[in-house]
Amino acid sequence: YKTIMEKLIIFDFMFSTISAYAEDRFKYKNMYYEETSDSTVTLVQGIYNGDVIIPDSVVHSGKKLAVTVIGAGAFNNNYSTGYLNSIEIPATIRRIKSHAFECQYNIKKIVFKGGNITFEVNAFPTSSTGISIYINQIEDWCSNSFYVSQYQDPMGSNPLQAGFLYIQNQEVKNLLIPSSVRQIPECAFYQAYLETLTIEDGLTSIGTLAFKSCNYLKEVILPTTLIGIGREAFKGCKLIKEITIPEKVIYMGDYVFDDTPNIKRIVWKAKSIYNANDTPSKASFYLTSGKLDTLVIDTGVVRLPKYMFYSTICHATCVIET
Repeated sequence: YKTIMEKLIIFDFMFSTISAYAEDRFKYKNMYYEETSDSTVTLVQGIYNGDVIIPDSVVHSGKKLAVTVIGAGAFNNNYSTGYLNSIEIPATIRRIKSHAFECQYNIKKIVFKGGNITFEVNAFPTSSTGISIYINQIEDWCSNSFYVSQYQDPMGSNPLQAGFLYIQNQEVKNLLIPSSVRQIPECAFYQAYLETLTIEDGLTSIGTLAFKSCNYLKEVILPTTLIGIGREAFKGCKLIKEITIPEKVIYMGDYVFDDTPNIKRIVWKAKSIYNANDTPSKASFYLTSGKLDTLVIDTGVVRLPKYMFYSTICHATCVIET
């Protein structure tokens, strides 16, 4: 008798929990939501075809609720029910959870109305290419945060990967980061189609993988206010020919300019980098197949980091000017 009663109690608890979940979940204009607070909801199930505009708010039980999260797997159709062409994401969104759009391989356009979004692992297809990302201003994009694995891979967290950037409906190939931006987040422009990069004074740090494998990037101008450059930030940018390391830089991560075989000239102004790499295999400049012919060391430099240019091959005689 006791065992039967215990099972009935457990069943009643499970049924109550499922019922409560079902009550929390509601439909609004063909998509499903769950309340997360008195004023916010998570979009838990979207539609899987065509062009989707996610609303900034919904109405439920007489209340207007802001849509702040796109839930795990919300648009993940498991290859079975069609594909999205485009998505518009409102400025109210603060998090896009894992697998939200993972199987939506046909997405061609994503419009972000705001920033300050946390992108989780596999939020978008890991093998997606050519997505056009539309934003209002670069400050919004640089306020986001993107998942990066321990193996230095964004793993589908950044929809701009191998994609095209549009600001106010104009395609951007020559990217200007204004003085209002203080940090570029990890993998923010990973594999993006950019040709030149100019960063105005004001920015202090460039995150891990920020511009990794931007295969069309030819020119990079770093700000005098720069202090730190994260791991592999420009790794694989094969068309860069010249780079200047500003005076205030005190940190460079592993492999920052690894696999950049066309760098011919490096101007070194950083006075002293103390917490840089301490092993040869992780040199920031690892130009083993490079064409470096000029290394200019500024008069104010007092210390070059250990192994900074380990295994760098010079195409001609390396000239050190002071």
